[in-house]
Amino acid sequence: MSGIRACIDTNVFLNVLNKEATHYSYSKEVLLSVEKGNLEAVIPTLVISEVLTGFYLENRNSDAEQFLSAVIADKRMITVPLTLDIAITSAKVRANTGLKLHDSMILATAIKSRARFLISNDDRFPKSYEGVSTIKSTDVLEILK
Repeated sequence: MSGIRACIDTNVFLNVLNKEATHYSYSKEVLLSVEKGNLEAVIPTLVISEVLTGFYLENRNSDAEQFLSAVIADKRMITVPLTLDIAITSAKVRANTGLKLHDSMILATAIKSRARFLISNDDRFPKSYEGVSTIKSTDVLEILK
């Protein structure tokens, strides 16, 4: 598979699904870059769960199924389950950074998946940690040049 390997945080999907004005166009470009093969997307199963939760809370079951089908069908999106190794790394990340558990799991997944970047619009992530640089969706086009 070609492209730069990047772990994608929940908020990138939510920006697009909810058409959030601030990051919508940039986050959509991230997902289009995956579709085009410019980015290889690592998707923690935790991220999938967080996105699906929003659909289920709003009783949007068909949207949940559609999202899940799209993620599973796209071979450029690598879903990564929570393994013991990721759980241990997550605990270390949390202890060293003070991140909340779900954020430390996402960063640990990026680390263990050898992602070069974590794409997130959340300022709580460190700029760089264990070889993974955190960038906002607004900066993705810059790294693809």
